[in-house]
Amino acid sequence: MAPGYVLWLRDEAGEFPHFVFSSDIDMVTNGLVSLTAADSRELLIVRLSPEERRAGEGGPSLAAARAMATLGRQDLMLISLVAASPRVAVRGVSFQESLAKYKPPELTYSRPSTKGKAHVVREESVASFTAGGGCVHVLES
Repeated sequence: MAPGYVLWLRDEAGEFPHFVFSSDIDMVTNGLVSLTAADSRELLIVRLSPEERRAGEGGPSLAAARAMATLGRQDLMLISLVAASPRVAVRGVSFQESLAKYKPPELTYSRPSTKGKAHVVREESVASFTAGGGCVHVLES
């Protein structure tokens, strides 16, 4: 299992999960793509093939197409981060005061099936997600 957590996102069509990779070093998560099933609590982690890696920014879309063809499915979506609110610098205060005033950026994602914007509702551990009936699968290249 890849290191990470589950974000619950909401758009005009409702709430849906998205797997976010998280690691101390990029080498652990480099080349991994997360897909979300359109109508279920199911996530799929896919490792990019060498050809998909060489495709650059188009690699994740190629990996999604490969995963759907391999599994005989059409309901998997590639969720993308499209915007993050700008950080507000806190100057002239101590480090502790700046930590107290810190607010994380608001993240905006896209969902291809609705072509709308989705915003974070909550964060959940993978263990909590699976204990609540969610499934996380891994597809190697």
